[in-house]
Amino acid sequence: SDIVVISATALINKTLPRLLELAHHKDCIVLGPSTPMNRVLFNFGASILAGVRIVDIDALISCIMQGAKAFKRLYGVEAVMANK
Repeated sequence: SDIVVISATALINKTLPRLLELAHHKDCIVLGPSTPMNRVLFNFGASILAGVRIVDIDALISCIMQGAKAFKRLYGVEAVMANK
C-alpha cells in the first residue's frame, strides 16, 4: 500500500519501531489519542502524527467520571495533527 496507518498503541506494546521500519518509503500515519505529538517520530519514519490535546481538564475528567468511552462524547479535548 502507499499509505500505512499505525495505531499509537503500537508504541505501548513496543511494536512501533518495527512497524515504522516495515513501512519505510510509505506515507505513514501514527494515529490515536495516545500518539505522542513529538516530532522525533518523523526521524523514525512517521509522516503524520494524529492525536489529541487536552484543552479543558475539568471537562475531560467529568466526562470520564460519567463513563464516556467514545471519543466523540469526550469534552475537553481537540484533535491535533502534525506533518513531517
